[in-house]
Amino acid sequence: MFSYSKDGIKVSTCIDTRKANAQGTYPVKIQVNYKGVREYFPTGKSLSKRNAKVSRSIEAAPIKTSEMIYKAALKS
Repeated sequence: MFSYSKDGIKVSTCIDTRKANAQGTYPVKIQVNYKGVREYFPTGKSLSKRNAKVSRSIEAAPIKTSEMIYKAALKS
């Protein structure tokens, strides 16, 4: 997924695999880290685990940068 960091603020995209939606896909969220606080914001986009090639959830760890997943999310 996409990741950017500057001046102590980190912004990245991740897939929330805790619960699938009605289509069997998972929501793509924007994760913002600032001063030890982590917040997630919905993007309105969803991907399947197969398309994302990711099986980790938000609870386990943030998903690393992957340009392929980011571009797929934009196309959805």
